[in-house]
Amino acid sequence: MRSGLIAVENALGPFNAVDMKYVLCPQELLVLYSVFTSRLSALLVENPDAQVDFFALPPWPYIAPVPSLLMDNSDYVNLVGGNIMCGNDGPAYPPQYGMYRGFGVLNICHANFIESMTPTPEHLLFAFFGFNASHCLLSSDILYLCYLDANASDPCHI
Repeated sequence: MRSGLIAVENALGPFNAVDMKYVLCPQELLVLYSVFTSRLSALLVENPDAQVDFFALPPWPYIAPVPSLLMDNSDYVNLVGGNIMCGNDGPAYPPQYGMYRGFGVLNICHANFIESMTPTPEHLLFAFFGFNASHCLLSSDILYLCYLDANASDPCHI
């Protein structure tokens, strides 16, 4: 057996059963997102200048987030695996390429898939809106967020 599977079996027992709990999104956040999307839609319908600016936003095909601890030490750290059920059947790689996808139906052993998100312009605006609600959003913040994206390209260059 591969070392990852052995570690899981030792922790969980021979049936590899994991109890999971689904955590609902807080109601306040759902309301905030609903208000945000409805007001964004109204703004884009009512204001032609805002519509032009919105559709001029550069596409961001996908984001591959990597924790800062790994990115800051990428000269010394190599990542192995991602799927604990597969063990170490993939080559080591530096974190600048993203994180391998963990255990799940979208991942198979002996193949590497990068964990990523595909945001829409609305998603990115909501994320910046939320960040700016609790911090003062600076251009240096955007550059740092881009630094943590293993796939950062032209949209990150300001």
